[in-house]
Amino acid sequence: MLAELIIILFIFSVLVFVYYGIIVPSVRLALRYELFEIRDSVRDLHCVDSKEISSDHFDVIHSFVNNAIKTIPFIDICSFIKMAVDMEKDPSLQKHIKKQLARLDECDSKKFQDLTIRTSKCVKKALIVNSGLSLVYILPFVFLFTCIDTMKKAIKILYASESKFDKATKDVRYA
Repeated sequence: MLAELIIILFIFSVLVFVYYGIIVPSVRLALRYELFEIRDSVRDLHCVDSKEISSDHFDVIHSFVNNAIKTIPFIDICSFIKMAVDMEKDPSLQKHIKKQLARLDECDSKKFQDLTIRTSKCVKKALIVNSGLSLVYILPFVFLFTCIDTMKKAIKILYASESKFDKATKDVRYA
């Protein structure tokens, strides 16, 4: 029993090393390059086609892409939750973000919207990659809470009248 546990822990440690030592840095680098490409496209769009995108819209998406580049290595489930909690606690931050999002929505440029969506997808990928093996630790709790929720629903069936109870449980009973 102890030997199997040691083997499982060794395999898991090798998996963690390979994932966080090899795979994650490669994916982060690819995401950084993609974000650099998006930032260059935003700059080109602003310089070449300044009628299509105003300075206000340029500033918003440019800061969005730069912030995404800065946070690529750090964004994971915990930091994402902390940012959400901090945003809820700070009304001035909420107001600023709503204003920035409204400015993004004002722009009618299809190219501009595509660059915004591509940036959001890069941030989502970084969130998933950086949280990768953390999900192994979270899944048992998700499973437990799902089971508890299912049990609560099943217990509520007991409050039904006998005819409804019999109809709901006819496939369950082995009589």
